[in-house]
Amino acid sequence: MVRPKDRFLIDTAFLIESTHKSFFGAPLLTSHGEDHTFVFGFARDFLRMRRRLGIRDGMLVIGKESHSLTSEQHNDDVITFLQRLEIPYLHDPLYGNLQIASSLGSQFSHIVTADRRLLQLSSDDLAIVLLQKGRRGQHYSRVHPD
Repeated sequence: MVRPKDRFLIDTAFLIESTHKSFFGAPLLTSHGEDHTFVFGFARDFLRMRRRLGIRDGMLVIGKESHSLTSEQHNDDVITFLQRLEIPYLHDPLYGNLQIASSLGSQFSHIVTADRRLLQLSSDDLAIVLLQKGRRGQHYSRVHPD
């Protein structure tokens, strides 16, 4: 159960990958000569996930993995979108999401990801929400027996 004080660190690599695979670069949503299809798909998937998990406070991470999954233009478009809506994000194309999450984990109560490598960050104070295609998020956290 999500509490109002919970803070989420969201690994965007799975959102970027899903969006890229969904639209294959097809310009389906254009306006004034610009293609907004990728940003639309990213926003749609992000908002669905946010609602499904009950996220009220969080930050998105756009790390090295996101840059290997789609074009620089798509990443730039997503960053512009996040800036316009004032959605907190961290963009660091030099470091992977595991490195970024491990350095920021203490500031958050949950990490949302599809990357199983981040399970190693689970602790008493940090739950990992592992999203898998076609399933609801599974929560992992370290539990000490009494």
